[in-house]
Amino acid sequence: MRLTALSLLILLALVMLSGFSQQKPNYYRHIYVDGRYQIVGSFPLSDREAAGKMCYHFIYDEQNRPVSVEYLVSGYLSGDSYFGKSVASLEIAYSDGFQDCTFKDIYGNTPKDRTSVSSYRLILNDKGHPVSKLNYNANNKLTLDSEGVAQYYWTLDSQGRRISSMRLDENGHRITDRSGIYTNRIKYDRNGFICQRSSYGIDGELSADSTGVAIVKYTFDDMGKEIERSYFGTDELPVLDRKMEVSRMVTVYNEIGNPIERRNYGTDGRIKLDSNGIAIYRIDYNDHGNYIRSSYYGTDDNPIEYEGAASLVYIRDSRGNVSQWITYGIDGNPTSIDGVVSYRHQFDEYRNVTEYSKHDLSGNLVETEGFAIKRMEYDNKGRRISITHFDQNLEKCLIESDRLMFHRVDISYDALGYDLENRFFGITGAPHPQEYLRGAVAIRWVRNESGEATKTQFISADGTVLHEF
Repeated sequence: MRLTALSLLILLALVMLSGFSQQKPNYYRHIYVDGRYQIVGSFPLSDREAAGKMCYHFIYDEQNRPVSVEYLVSGYLSGDSYFGKSVASLEIAYSDGFQDCTFKDIYGNTPKDRTSVSSYRLILNDKGHPVSKLNYNANNKLTLDSEGVAQYYWTLDSQGRRISSMRLDENGHRITDRSGIYTNRIKYDRNGFICQRSSYGIDGELSADSTGVAIVKYTFDDMGKEIERSYFGTDELPVLDRKMEVSRMVTVYNEIGNPIERRNYGTDGRIKLDSNGIAIYRIDYNDHGNYIRSSYYGTDDNPIEYEGAASLVYIRDSRGNVSQWITYGIDGNPTSIDGVVSYRHQFDEYRNVTEYSKHDLSGNLVETEGFAIKRMEYDNKGRRISITHFDQNLEKCLIESDRLMFHRVDISYDALGYDLENRFFGITGAPHPQEYLRGAVAIRWVRNESGEATKTQFISADGTVLHEF
């Protein structure tokens, strides 16, 4: 059958429309990890809308798979993302049977994520679904995460989602993690979001973790935002999480998916103060979706003070950095905490804080904890290598911190990026012996490949090890 010119045009239009409909958005306000351990974006933004906002930039390969997820603030690559405080992006590589994911900071280095790993490998089954996750450090060595786990092994449901999770050490032996969990079992709601996690012991029985919780139940909205979380014991009755001292948390979001309120509840279903002494948290945002105010309330919905302030107001610069934050009292007016009303930050081009200063209501410098100004320097990997202190007259000063007294501390790192040595100096610039360190001027750590300190050494000015333990 011959195709007319009109038929060809119609066919071409259908093909083009089909291709456009499959094109995924490049930007999202939020992300989450789904039941298949894939990064998913929510609350999509057009390229134009993304400018000036806090958002995640997805870069895709020819098969429309994400190969990079970047965190942007006002268009600039930034740390402090969903993945961790220093993580600016997740780089994803696909190969036969594997998916390799590496965290990157704004310098291109491989920092640790919020679980203390630098990268991970997903092992895929014959359907392309992950069945295991292995954790690695910056040198691509198998490492333990913050829960003491080197590898997770998953059982999947018919849709390829995790329904059971086992923990293994570096040698492949099953273990109980640092939270007291031997096995997790997972359930999903009708939209595919995780609605329950249950913890089990070696005996296969329901078991409470280190916070006293055996079952966590979640409720999500249609956009994947968690609106409720509840804790239960081995008897499946409500319990208090020992760390947060709450049994249930309910979160409200605005129209762009940012949390604007969280309420805490006890086992009796009544609103309750958490371990911070707060029952209700509220957050306000600017037009770009950046938070600009946080405030605290009691069980009666009246403002209360937390660490001396009822609310904090954040002022941002043109790049979205918090350049100043101001403390406010219950009466809604700026309030002084030890004489300080506002804290100011200066940044370098990589968004590192280079100066931190404290001010009174009139903007004058205020000296607390022995200093008014703290200045920081960084290496080419964005690691802080020096901290110096100054008083309210901009003069060098000594401060006391953790029983150590110094004007400047220099920090060095080993090949894996772990702290290697802290060396202390006085106002004159000379090494400053520390009484607490038995006359030493530096602390040095010897670490294994997992970054765990196996030795701590006190070092003299000439490099002699004065004490080791």
